[in-house]
This record gives sequence, structure tokens and C-alpha cells, in this order.
Amino acid sequence: MDKLLIGSYFTMEYSIESAALFNPSIVEHPDQTELFKGEKRVILSFRATGEGHVSSIVFRAGTLDLDNNIHIDYIGNLLDKPIQVKNHRYHKESFLKKMNELHAEPTEVKTKLEEKLTATFTYEELKRYIDEVRQDSEENLENITFLQQALWLASSHYEMTFSLDTSISERVIFPIADTEKRGIEDARFVQFKDEKGESVYYATYTAYDGFSILLSF
Repeated sequence: MDKLLIGSYFTMEYSIESAALFNPSIVEHPDQTELFKGEKRVILSFRATGEGHVSSIVFRAGTLDLDNNIHIDYIGNLLDKPIQVKNHRYHKESFLKKMNELHAEPTEVKTKLEEKLTATFTYEELKRYIDEVRQDSEENLENITFLQQALWLASSHYEMTFSLDTSISERVIFPIADTEKRGIEDARFVQFKDEKGESVYYATYTAYDGFSILLSF
């Protein structure tokens, strides 16, 4: 134990579940092969809280038997962080609707930014629009706050990819965006099936930056 403790100090390893592991969510696993009669393979998500009370999302796979007892699969010893990709395309209408929830009062920069936005746009395009509006506007607290909120909102949209050679119990969704830097909380996953029977999973969660919360999915 002494060697493990000393090693953790030198590596500065972050223990994502050291404070709590709670708020489970459960969905049907897309792979239902090689099961006995009455069994169902499932995936569980948990809110894992580590040092500094920062929350992330972790997963477990398991099987429900005929009597609804759950048997958790082997949990890996390693953790895999995803690669983040900001290639999301934002839709002007929905983006402005969310901005109105954050900043309802009309302002000069709000009107200018709305005029510049195209029907769809990328994160880099938004940054360029904001720079143009900033250069053409008075530099006061209200304008600065609004433009920061626009970038803050945009940064909450990103894509992630995990290595295919990791098990689901080794994958962790750790706070990445500014909107969630103090935690990803209370994720609730739901399975949807399209007309072809293929599964897609969506989750709502609370993003917390230490001051404000933002409902995200």
C-alpha cells in the first residue's frame, strides 16, 4: 500500500471515483447475443465524483437474470479519455433561442451578432463573427459578457471518440468544455431505435462551471 500511495503522489493520478459513485442510469445493451433464457444485457452509467468534487460519467456493463438480479461484468484497470473534436454545426435559430435564455435583454452586440450568423455555422466561424462584432462595438461589461456567453455556449457542443480496443467500463466522459469544468452531473441515458431497428443513445445532463448550470445533452 505504501508503494501505491507513493506512486500516486509521483504520477499525480486523479481518482475519479474517490468521493462518490452514484446517480445510476440504465439502458438496454445493443448486443443481446449469447444469453440464457430470460436474461438481458444492460449498460449502466454513473456519476463519479473525485477530488475537488468534480463529477464525470463512467460506465459498467452487466446482465439481468430471470429474477432481475444484476451481474456486473469484469471492470478494467485502466481508463480511456476520448479524443475531442469540435466539428459541430450550429443552427442559428436554436443557438439564438438558447442565448435568449442566458441573456434575455436586447443589446447592441446581440443584434450585430444575429445579423452576421448564417443559417448554420461552425465554432471557428462563430469565433470570427464574435471578433468582428467586438471590433465594431463599444467595449463595456455588458457587451463583453454577452460575447463571452456566446462562446461559452458554443464550447459545450463537441464530439468524442473512444479507442475501439477499450471496454465500456474503461471509458470515462470527463469535463472538457468551459460550461462543465466543475462537473458533468446526473446524466440520464435513453435508447432510441430508428426504422431499421438500429439503436441511438441520448442523455441529458447538468453542466456546471462553478457558478452557473446549463442543461445539456
